[in-house]
Amino acid sequence: EGSVSGIIYLKNNNEQPTIFKDINFNYAGKSGEMIIFPSQLGHEVLEKNTKDERITIAFNIIKKEEI
Repeated sequence: EGSVSGIIYLKNNNEQPTIFKDINFNYAGKSGEMIIFPSQLGHEVLEKNTKDERITIAFNIIKKEEI
């Protein structure tokens, strides 16, 4: 509850997509873009078959419970 995940695409020249199987959606982020989604949403990237780099930063934001 209250958690989100995200991906920042630093370099994705071949626009290799992030795959969200649960909702049948692929997102091929361009360099400099960011996507945020619910942490519960499963996601993956297929094995890279090119020499171009794909550089991303993945993160999770978790709501700290009040004490």
